[in-house]
Amino acid sequence: MITELLSFLASLGVQIDLAATQQMMTVWTLKAAIILGVLFIVSKLDNLIVKSIHLFERVKPLDEHTRQMVDKVLCYFIDFIAFLFILSLLNLKGALMTLLAGAGVFGLAIGFASKDVAANMISGLFVHIDKPFRIGDNIQIKSFKGTVESLNFRTTILKAKDKRRITLPNQMLAQSAVINFSTKKKRKKR
Repeated sequence: MITELLSFLASLGVQIDLAATQQMMTVWTLKAAIILGVLFIVSKLDNLIVKSIHLFERVKPLDEHTRQMVDKVLCYFIDFIAFLFILSLLNLKGALMTLLAGAGVFGLAIGFASKDVAANMISGLFVHIDKPFRIGDNIQIKSFKGTVESLNFRTTILKAKDKRRITLPNQMLAQSAVINFSTKKKRKKR
């Protein structure tokens, strides 16, 4: 099939260096194999990170939210490094620089447009560090009262007594008084 294609192209006057073509195909095949290998290694590293965090928890237990946050941040970091490696392997350094520069400008525009989202994420980080409550605690913020179901990057979700889910922006938690009814009970120190 390839020889027929080459003879057809030769009849049209197109000169193809078969050795150079084969060498180029070999290089791209190797690059594809390396990329698949990198993707395989990255998936294994992500799993290894999750397992190592579980091993670390035997020494110092983490709450559910902290473990999830650490898992996500580390996995995203490794995935990003792998993405940069694959771009450089494909000789897309110019595209990489353009992508990073564009991401900077885009990030600046998005930052101005979504300052509330960023404020909620930063507030979520501080709420997580300060730990005024934990998942499962009964709390009240302004007129909202319920059991903390989850603490995410942007929001905290409460479950009210009537089984409604209340989603509160973390910025509200950082700017309001939080009454934690569960602190009356003696909690295990971690």
